[in-house]
Order: sequence, then structure tokens, then C-alpha cells
Amino acid sequence: MKKKEKNKKILLILILIFTVFATGAIAVFAIDGGRTKYDLTLRLDSEAMTLYATETVTYVNQTGDTLKELRFNLYPNAFRENAKIKPYYESGIADAYPAGIDYGFIEIESVKTGGRDAGFEIGGEDKNILIAVFGSPLLNKRAEGIEIVFSVKIPQTNLRFGYYDGIVNLTNFFPIACVYADGGFVECPYLPLGDPFLSEDADYKVDLKTDKPYVAAHSGNLASEKSDEGGRGKLFKFEGKRIRDFALCLSEKFGIETKKNKGKTVKYYYIKGNAGEYNAEKKAALALSALTFFGEYFIAYPYKTFCAVETYLTAGGMEYPNLVLINQGLREEDKESVIVHETAHQWWYGIVGNDNLNYAWTDEGLTEFSTELYFGKNGRVLKAAQYYQYNYTAAKRFDEIAEGIGIKNATMEKPLKEYLSEYEYVIGVYSRGHLLFHDLYRTVGEKNFQKALRHYAKKNKYRIASKGGLVGAFEKYDGGAGRVFDEWISFQKVF
Repeated sequence: MKKKEKNKKILLILILIFTVFATGAIAVFAIDGGRTKYDLTLRLDSEAMTLYATETVTYVNQTGDTLKELRFNLYPNAFRENAKIKPYYESGIADAYPAGIDYGFIEIESVKTGGRDAGFEIGGEDKNILIAVFGSPLLNKRAEGIEIVFSVKIPQTNLRFGYYDGIVNLTNFFPIACVYADGGFVECPYLPLGDPFLSEDADYKVDLKTDKPYVAAHSGNLASEKSDEGGRGKLFKFEGKRIRDFALCLSEKFGIETKKNKGKTVKYYYIKGNAGEYNAEKKAALALSALTFFGEYFIAYPYKTFCAVETYLTAGGMEYPNLVLINQGLREEDKESVIVHETAHQWWYGIVGNDNLNYAWTDEGLTEFSTELYFGKNGRVLKAAQYYQYNYTAAKRFDEIAEGIGIKNATMEKPLKEYLSEYEYVIGVYSRGHLLFHDLYRTVGEKNFQKALRHYAKKNKYRIASKGGLVGAFEKYDGGAGRVFDEWISFQKVF
């Protein structure tokens, strides 16, 4: 480190110390890369199925504007009684709640900003937003400490947040800062389709105390794990740097199959006694193979750990940073595709973020093609062809019946809330998205395709990429790539 740079860093630290002791508040110049940090202290009461928590957020204002308040998404409130926006369709309520309807919610007990009690309110479209008011405006490039004390009632459900049959899915469970774009905060109602979440990369430290000896599948790295003083529960510490979210999956029934390669550890969690246990070693090896392949074909996986866990879900799978959930009820041959698909999401969603609310095809379509690519490049040519053919047939059938089921002027680019059905969403985002990238691969050639994706990934690593950034990456290597995007997105491309 050069002397000038070292002196500058010391000066920033002194400014931080002086500010904290002089004012009792945290309002400092952004240091250590300017990333927001989350410190979560959690205690799970498994009898009441309630999580008690204190969250300290060191929020770094990188918006370019001065902020009077900070907004947080409160996803658990979508599970409360009388919620207007529910995370499931009424037609799917039996699958979502096999033991009968059960409710969950998040309750905010107190909020402090800069070390002082702060004014706050619960707002948003459906009580899904926490609005915390700063004691004084937060200038750009400065940071503020926000402390939130809250509790979460976890519902009994097969959805991605909830518990069922001894497994607890702790996903989208804590207040997480809304992304700021175009002069305002982006609020994310928990819609019943797609992944209606959006968040920036941040650093996490999480302490969890449980009253049962749970095994934990996790985001980030497991820093320590030990039994509590009574020997009945456990104390966990997790740490994660530059991840978009933090999630856990807990159960006493989990076994773990571990694989390692080139400094990366893959942990595959299976349910003991479940049919999936007998192929656990094979599935762990597949997850490691996919992680290794994508790390070499795209850009390196920048984390030490990757966890895949079989759990109860209504969907086939779900991605979180360093952690993917796999539906335990799938056929073993279908789990293969889901494992590879969700692993690819560690690049397209995780390392490279995207706008899931308006351009979901930019990660789901690319992830679908990445799955085909993996099988084709790893001795499973027939599996790759079948994977492509499934989406081709589904998209072709949709084109034939779209107008007959009331869908006119179809497009791949709709806000989530404007899709008329899950069927329309899946075809536009997954199936046509897959075919778009398959067509691009053939049109620009593998060499340019790989160069474009590497350029896109490097340029947008840890960022939220735009559609223009994705299209531009391909146009950099082939001027005709934009036409391919336009034809598929607008449904001009016919079968």
C-alpha cells in the first residue's frame, strides 16, 4: 500500500471514530468499498415457530441523492391474514397449505437511526414496506446505522418461506433495503409468480440461536457451530460478503453429502429416510460439476461455499446466494435439471443481478440455456436436446393458442403484475427466454457467445445489470445480435 493511500485510510478511520464519539450517531464517509452491511441476531422459538431478531444495517448511500428516509421490503407480511397480495394463487392453495391455511407476518417493535429512536411507519401497497426516517438527511456517499428490532411468525406452508414436516425455510424473512433507482425506492410486493424480489449486494454477519439441534443449509459461510449450554439447541455464526440476500433452511432430519474441488465446497442436504437420500452423493457430485463448469465457462465463482438442499416447495426449485432449494418431491431425473438450473442462477441473479420485476427473462432464459449448455458439454447430449425440445414445444403450443385464451400482443417484457397467468409467465420468461439464447448461440457462434457472456458478467459483477447491458454485450461481438433479441422479445419470431 502506498504511503499516501495508507494516510488517507487512517484519516477516514479517524473521521469515523470522531463522528461516533462526538455525536453518538453513525454518519460517515463510505469506506471498505462502500457496501451496505447487515448484522442479524436471531433466536428461533420452534414451539411458537417465531423468530425474534435484532437487525443492524449500516446503510451506505450510493444513490446520488440526499435521503430523508430509507425503505425496507417486509416480505413476510404477504403471509398475514387478510393480505391483499398473496404469494400464491387461490387455485394452488391446497398445494401451498396441505395442513390447512396458516398465517405468518413480521412485526416491527422499534427502529433507531444514528443510535436514536426514529419515526417509522408500515406502508406500501399492502403493508409490505417499512419506512424509517433519518434524524437528519443522509448525504450521498455517507452511511447511517439503522437498528430494527422485530419478530417473525413463520407460517406452516410448502411455499419458499415457511415450515412443514420438520423443515424450516427461512427465506425473504428480514427487512431488506429497497433498491433505489430513477429517483425513488423500488418496492416489491410479494406476487404469486416469479421471483418478485430485488436487492443490492451487501455484507452479512448472522448469529442464530435455535432451541433444537438443527442442521443448517445457508447462504454465506458457516463461521462456527456449537451446541448451546443446555445441549438442546445450537449456536450458529454465518458470514457472507457481496451477496444479495441471506437465507437458511433448517431441520433435524438433514444429512449432508460434501464434495470439494479447487477450494470450493459443495454441500448437498438430503432428508434422511427420504427416497432422495440414496442418490445424495451423485447429486452432490452433479452440483459440484455444474459449479465448476460454469465457473470456467463464464467467470469464476467468487465464494467458498455452495449449498443445495432438498426441502418442501410448490415450485421445482428456488435460488438464493450460495444456497438453492430443491423440491424434495421431484423425480430423481427431474432433480438433475433443477440442480443445474439453480446452480446457474448463482451467476444469473447472484453474481450478476437483474431486474426480476420487469425483465425476468434476462436471468431465467439465460439460466435455462445454461442448463442445456451444461448437459451438452458434459456428455449428456440427449438430455440437452430433450431440455431444449421441451421449451420449444411449450412455446410453439402457446403461440398457437395465445389469442384463443385472451392473450394479445404477447411480449416477453411485462412487469410481473401484468401477466394474466403463471402459464403466460413461464412461456414468455423461461421457454422463449431459453429459445432466444439458443438462437443467439447459433447465430453469433460459440466463441462470440462465450466472449459476450464473459464481458457481460465481468462488467456487471455484483451489480444489477440492465437489459441494455446484456444486449450491448452481444452486439459488441456481433452486430446482428440485437435483431435476435428484438424478434424473440416481441414475439415476431414464429414457429
